[in-house]
Amino acid sequence: MKEELEAAKLIEREFREIGLENVHRERFTAVTRNYKDCQLKILEPSVETVPCVNGGTSVSTPLQGIRADLIDAGFGTIKDYERLKKRGVDTKGKIALIERSDRLTSWPDIPCRLAKDYGVEAVIFTTFFSEHRAFRKDAFPFAPIPVISVPYKVAQSLRAKMRKQNVKVELRNIIETNENGFSYNVIGELVGSKYPEETITLTTHHDTWFGGANDNASAVAIILEVAKILSENFKPKRTIKFISFGAEESGSNNFFEWSVGSFEYVKKHPEEMKNTIANINLDIPAFGDTVVLRATPEMTTFAKETVKGLDLETIFKVTKMTTTST
Repeated sequence: MKEELEAAKLIEREFREIGLENVHRERFTAVTRNYKDCQLKILEPSVETVPCVNGGTSVSTPLQGIRADLIDAGFGTIKDYERLKKRGVDTKGKIALIERSDRLTSWPDIPCRLAKDYGVEAVIFTTFFSEHRAFRKDAFPFAPIPVISVPYKVAQSLRAKMRKQNVKVELRNIIETNENGFSYNVIGELVGSKYPEETITLTTHHDTWFGGANDNASAVAIILEVAKILSENFKPKRTIKFISFGAEESGSNNFFEWSVGSFEYVKKHPEEMKNTIANINLDIPAFGDTVVLRATPEMTTFAKETVKGLDLETIFKVTKMTTTST
C-alpha cells in the first residue's frame, strides 16, 4: 500500500541520517487489501442506514450485498447457538450480531468460523468498549465469511428492535484483494568490532490497521532513538541490526495471515539465523503505564538484572507455551 511504502522510505531515510551501515529496503510479495465500501441498512421494520466498518481480512459480500434476517448470537459461542436452537431459531442463512469477548472466545476469528459452521451468512461485531464508534479493522483476522463492525449504541438499538419484532438487514462489505501486492522490510546495522558475524537484532513493524500511534509508531520511534544513541556513543563487539518489518498486521490469505514481513526475512536469510544470538522485538510499547516483557528464560534473567536499579514495581510470572514437535 502507498502509505506503508511511505513509512518504509521514512524509516530508511532516518537510518541513513543516523549513520547506520548497510541501510536498505527489501521488497517481498504480500496480499494487500483496499477497503471500498461498508454499508449496513435496516430494511425491516423500518428503513434506516447505520454506521459500520469493514472487517479487516474478512471476505467480501457480493456487490449487491447480503439481505437476511438478523439474529442476536450473544458472544458467538456454542452455548449461544444451542440457546437459539432451543428457542426454535434457525441460524442458517442469517446475519448474526455478536458481542466481542476475548475472554470467552479468544481472537474473534473463532466466533466467525463457528458462525459459518452454524450456517450464518455474515457477522456484525460490536463491543462495549466502543460506544460511539465501530471497532477497528484488525479485530477480525481472516474471517471465512463477511464481517463488519458497528458501534455499541447501534448494536443496542438493533437488539431492542429484535426483542419486539423481526429485523431484516442488508449488509455490504466490499474489499478488493491483490494477491500480488508488495511490502518492504527496512534494515540498518551497527557492524560489530570483534564478532561482526554474530548479530543481535532489534525489531519492530511499521504497518498498521488504523491510526497506529500505539501500534506501532511508538515502537518505531523507540527503535530509531536507540539506533541514534548507540551510533553516537557506542561501538558494539557484535553487530546490532535494526529491522522494521512490513506486513506484520496482515499480508497473506492463509490461516496465519500476519507477521508476513518477519517470515519473509527469515526465509530470505537462513544463514543469518544461525548467528543471531538474541532478538528484542517491540510491539505496542506505549500501552498505559505498564510494560509487558515476554521472553525466554535467558532474557528474563537479563531483564531482572536490568530493572533492579529502577524504581519500578515488577511482577515476574512463568507461563507455559504450547509447542509443536515431531
